[in-house]
Amino acid sequence: MKVTPCECTKPGWCERHQCEKSRHYYELCRRRQDYFDQFENGQSILQQVKRRFQLREVCQHRGDVVDEVECPSCRGTVKLKVFDCAQHECCTVAKSIDGISCCVNCTDFVAVDSS
Repeated sequence: MKVTPCECTKPGWCERHQCEKSRHYYELCRRRQDYFDQFENGQSILQQVKRRFQLREVCQHRGDVVDEVECPSCRGTVKLKVFDCAQHECCTVAKSIDGISCCVNCTDFVAVDSS
């Protein structure tokens, strides 16, 4: 059931909002006006993450690579780097994994070049 002006026909790349939408965000965008409005205003977490990585921001708390773990949701065998983190013990950069913090959605993220 679609209730917003969402134009997408399936999960994946959204041309209108310039981001990759999982099934979860695709459904939220189609069914909830508040989420659609966030996408329209460029304020969704997906768009913020995209901007963060386009700017190549690095968190002040992130240290060296300390491990690699297999991604539980990726196709095939994909290893994700796990970094030392002064705030959360360890973290990943872009993909959330149970039990490991992730820079993408971290409320403690502070860019290295921040004042």
